[in-house]
Amino acid sequence: MKSPWPAPVLLSLSTLVLAAGCARDSEPVGRVSPPAESDAVSEIAFDPPGGWEAYDANSSMRYASYRVGGEGGPGVDISITPLGEVAGKELAYVNLWRATLGFETPLEEGAEGLFEQATFGGRRFDMFDQTSPEPIIDGERYARIYLASITHGDTRWFFKMAGDAELLTAQIPAFEEMLASVRFGER
Repeated sequence: MKSPWPAPVLLSLSTLVLAAGCARDSEPVGRVSPPAESDAVSEIAFDPPGGWEAYDANSSMRYASYRVGGEGGPGVDISITPLGEVAGKELAYVNLWRATLGFETPLEEGAEGLFEQATFGGRRFDMFDQTSPEPIIDGERYARIYLASITHGDTRWFFKMAGDAELLTAQIPAFEEMLASVRFGER
C-alpha cells in the first residue's frame, strides 16, 4: 500500500517523533533523553566530505546537519545526533525508521539482523540500511535510510543519511570516509 505522505514529510515527522520522545526532565518508558549538556559533544570530531552543505536544522537534538543534492528535487539529509543510553530500545528506533519509509508492519521483539557491524577507522559501528518498499518520493522515487551508530561513554552517536535512494547510494563512500574520520577525546 502506498503511503499517503510524501517522503520529506515522513522524514520530518520521524524527527519530530524522536524529538518529542526525548524529554530532558523526565524519562518515561520508551523515551530516550539526549545527554545532558556536558563534555560529550565537545569530545567528538569528524571530517565532513566536500560537497556537503552544512545547515541549521533548527533541532536541539542534532549535533550537526548537512544536505547534498536536491537542487529542484529530492535530496539527502545527513544528521549527526547524540543520544543518551539506548540499550534495549533499538527495536523501537528500527520500527520508527521503517515507518518513515512506508513499512506498515513493525518488526517484533527478537527480530534477527536489525543491525550489521562494520569497521571504519578502526572503530566498530552498528549499521542500519533500509530502502522503501515502493516509490514514496513524489510517487516516483524510492527513499532510503543508511545509518551508523557508535557508543562512546554514556552517549550513543547516530550518523544518519535519509532521502532519495539513488542520490543516497552515491554518497555512501563519502559517508563511510566521514565515519573513518570520527575521533573522540578532541576538543
